[in-house]
Amino acid sequence: MQPDREDHVWRFAVHAQTDTPVYDDPLIEMVRVFLKDFLDMGFFTYEGKKVQVDGFAFANKPQELYALFEESGDCQDDTQTIA
Repeated sequence: MQPDREDHVWRFAVHAQTDTPVYDDPLIEMVRVFLKDFLDMGFFTYEGKKVQVDGFAFANKPQELYALFEESGDCQDDTQTIA
């Protein structure tokens, strides 16, 4: 039997964006939405154990933390700076 050499097409439903942007910066918002959407499909691990995340930071500014989820009010105020 010959191996299957046909191309396979994967299709995913595109959902209209229903969330209002949390951050004014488009890069921050893009990463936030990507990570939030990923958490609908999978989860993060550390040393093989599942971990819960609620925010992220960029490598070039690790002291600035951004919330993944809008708790209440404006997350702009939830941006934290750590030492």
